[in-house]
Amino acid sequence: MKKSVYNGLTERTRRLLDGAENLFVDFKREIEGVHPATFVAFANASGGTILVGVEEARRRNGMQYGRIYGVEPTDGNKLRLVSMASSCRPGVKIEIFIENLSDKPIFRIEVPEGENKPYCTASGEYKIRDDGGNRGITPQEMVGIILERQQSQVARIVGRLETIELKLEEFGKILDRITKKSTEGRWNP
Repeated sequence: MKKSVYNGLTERTRRLLDGAENLFVDFKREIEGVHPATFVAFANASGGTILVGVEEARRRNGMQYGRIYGVEPTDGNKLRLVSMASSCRPGVKIEIFIENLSDKPIFRIEVPEGENKPYCTASGEYKIRDDGGNRGITPQEMVGIILERQQSQVARIVGRLETIELKLEEFGKILDRITKKSTEGRWNP
């Protein structure tokens, strides 16, 4: 079982905090800043991480990074996040980690790339992750997502058919041996 609560920060989270929001990471200062559209956007893209309790900040050189603000790591807040992800159509799978528990706790929410694209919010919003934000899916992108999903399903079916074909060949060989032995008089059922 994976550990889900850390007193400090994991190396992964340290790396994410050190950079800017992008295709794979989003900072949210409060739970209220997280919306189902963000889960949908990551699931429709290549997946990503939402850091809750983290605000955007800028270094003197202008580069953005994530500054820990902190959030209450309550079961209610965790349930709220799970509920939002589940409200998407189809439901978005997420993993929630609590980090920095001994100082200013944060939630690290891992959203994998979806297996059942396209995803939308309960209100019908289709979003995808773009550089540092979420945006609506264009009709051309929607067609691409659907075609990719169909190709994946066809590939799985072809794989299953090839497996069945191999098993049928094996069965045919066994049947041939049985028939041959039977006609030679060595085997009487």
